[in-house]
Amino acid sequence: MRHDSYLKVLLTVTACLLSVDLWTRLADGPMLASQVQAQSRSTNPNARKPMRGVGTASTDSVMQRKEIIDLLKAMQAEMVGLRSDLKHMTIKVEVANLPTKKTRP
Repeated sequence: MRHDSYLKVLLTVTACLLSVDLWTRLADGPMLASQVQAQSRSTNPNARKPMRGVGTASTDSVMQRKEIIDLLKAMQAEMVGLRSDLKHMTIKVEVANLPTKKTRP
């Protein structure tokens, strides 16, 4: 008798899981979760071009990566120049129009 109730519970859980699986396969998308808009691509040729940025799914992502790499290389070259200037002490700091210190009464 106990075996029959266990079997009924197991079959009910299995039926529920299969129903949920069928529902998610037949439905356009899950009911509780929305589609991520940043990853979707439009097939409409008249749709506006996606905005540029790190999270966009645009077709010019290769160009964006190239621009970022070029900018990073330029920053690295500037940093190397600054480090060499600091190392060789070729930077001169000048203070102009130094305010006079006011005395307290």
